[in-house]
Amino acid sequence: MRQFTIWLISLVWIASFCLASPVLADKIAKKSPDYPVVIENLEQLLALQGDPSQTEYSPEELQQEIEAVKLQKYVLETSEDWGVCRNQTGKILGIYGHAPKKSSQDTLVYLADGEETDDSWDCEGIYLPNDIQVASLNLTAGEPSTVKILDGTHLVVTTNPTTGELEFNLPSALLEVVPITDNNWPVPNLAQGDIDAQVPNAPID
Repeated sequence: MRQFTIWLISLVWIASFCLASPVLADKIAKKSPDYPVVIENLEQLLALQGDPSQTEYSPEELQQEIEAVKLQKYVLETSEDWGVCRNQTGKILGIYGHAPKKSSQDTLVYLADGEETDDSWDCEGIYLPNDIQVASLNLTAGEPSTVKILDGTHLVVTTNPTTGELEFNLPSALLEVVPITDNNWPVPNLAQGDIDAQVPNAPID
């Protein structure tokens, strides 16, 4: 009887640990440099909400900004992975990222069509060549651009079969177009044909 009781207690303990393991897993917020920035932005916006003299936003715009930052906070606090990028464009996709355990320096690599970056590698964003347009984004014609994604998000890039524009599966609150003048990533002036000539070398799942 005693052996049965010990066995039963051990079984319950193991089962409890297995069920609790997702909860115990570290969320990306604990290690992401994006998280303290998001918290600071949210605090500043909430302070504006209680300031009758603020004229930067209309009440509706301010509430939209707050909800957008709350969404960023939620993603960071619930995701366990770094940024993940999936290419479903039918073309090679330029992406930026790094291996968090080895380096913090983002490099430009190339992701083949139909592939997804390894979840142990941090996909930070994508490169947009000078002849590509993206639905819902106003890009400068003839210039390359970059789009940064929030840590913890899973970006899927597709091509609209009618317009040929790239489309993202993420809302604008989780994306940031970074001007070339403010960019610390390498931004070569390439067309999509130049990208397609590259050998895919992104770490894939």
